[in-house]
Amino acid sequence: MSILITAFSDTHGEPPPTISADVILHAGDVYESDRHVEGVRKWAAMPQRTLAVRGNHDGFDPVGFFNSREFTITALEDNIWLVGLGFATQDLSYGPFAVPTEAALASVAAGVLAETVDLIPPGAQTILLSHYAPTSMFHQAQEGFFFNCIPKMCEALRPVALLYGHIHQLFGRECMVGDTPAFSLGPKGLTFTIENGTIRVRR
Repeated sequence: MSILITAFSDTHGEPPPTISADVILHAGDVYESDRHVEGVRKWAAMPQRTLAVRGNHDGFDPVGFFNSREFTITALEDNIWLVGLGFATQDLSYGPFAVPTEAALASVAAGVLAETVDLIPPGAQTILLSHYAPTSMFHQAQEGFFFNCIPKMCEALRPVALLYGHIHQLFGRECMVGDTPAFSLGPKGLTFTIENGTIRVRR
């Protein structure tokens, strides 16, 4: 992959920084509430190709940011595909921050995996972009915070990388989820390329 990508999460109504990448990924929580929209308008005005999944603050979209940017599965370049896992609802039964249960997110994940079988060619490389955080050797399942279904997606997809947000205390950290390098994004962003099937982070 020759394109330069910068990925963000949890910007919560703040405007974007200056971004020189070819493609922008957003792992959700672009909003804080319906009172924080001016920064979201600036994200929507970015000239680069922008792809996003919804986080638990994104059940509403008064700016229309997600209209042309929300995705489940899309090709980035040649043999690299982006797979997205987001979840947003206005159903108050999910609690004040509308975070999904394990069962709810697992249902979405199963649907996404079923689509990958039909859409992604055999042998293609993938990047998994999730708003929600995976369980790992460091973090056990915790309802609304760390999810078992995400490592299961990694096992099925074997992505080049997992990019996620949601847990503010982890922003900027790296770990392994099974055999998959995993990066917690945050509002500062992560800039990278994919070279020979490996993620190359620009420091």
